[in-house]
Amino acid sequence: MKRIDMKDFWNDYKMIILVILSLLIFSFVLMLREEELVNNIGISLFVNVSTTALTVLVIDRLYRRIEVRKKKPLEFAAYNDVTLWCNKFISFWQTAYRDCGYYAPKTDKGIFLEDEFRRIYDSLQLDAIAPVTPKISWERYLLSENQRMIDGGREILVKYAYYIPPEIYKVIYQLIDSPFIYTICNIPAIKLSDIEFKTNRKNVLGAYTAKPKQAELDLFLKVHGWCFTKHKELGKLFKGVRTVSALI
Repeated sequence: MKRIDMKDFWNDYKMIILVILSLLIFSFVLMLREEELVNNIGISLFVNVSTTALTVLVIDRLYRRIEVRKKKPLEFAAYNDVTLWCNKFISFWQTAYRDCGYYAPKTDKGIFLEDEFRRIYDSLQLDAIAPVTPKISWERYLLSENQRMIDGGREILVKYAYYIPPEIYKVIYQLIDSPFIYTICNIPAIKLSDIEFKTNRKNVLGAYTAKPKQAELDLFLKVHGWCFTKHKELGKLFKGVRTVSALI
């Protein structure tokens, strides 16, 4: 954290720092002159610049601490919403995986591997009944949960743009805009087109939508990893911090 703060401080104040350093060097040069007037000007300039620099550093540190303290409750809210979003996503695909007759592989990525999703896409019958109440076909359940994933991701991006790291914001945006997510929305249109053109297609998920690439699944894993790390940080400050679901 300290390394990140110093990097941000340099990016924000590098021009001021360079000006201050230049003035300090100039004042030091004046202080070395033998003329008493010039020497006094150098001393006065050195003291004033040093005081200003110290004031900037102290005030900036205090301001940043206050901002961090004020942001923590909102970071808590952002984390909880992102974690809930992740947990629903994990639960849905784990349910699909088990309903296809498979069990999660013993890896640190759980089922979020390209080969494991290929098994789901090749096996999941869209007209089969999903194991939920009330009874609903896997096609309708899939479309509903996928839209919830998209809407939930967009809501997070709008509500918490200032309270989640830019890299996580970018990853969530990339994920909900990826072929893995948006091609699922095209299933009803493809089915209508098949009827119109009398196209026969196997009624499994993989016949109607793009199978996710590992790079797309890794986007989700990055969000999951952030939730796991953030939980440790926020758990020290707040009670009732939601826990992100395990991948296996």
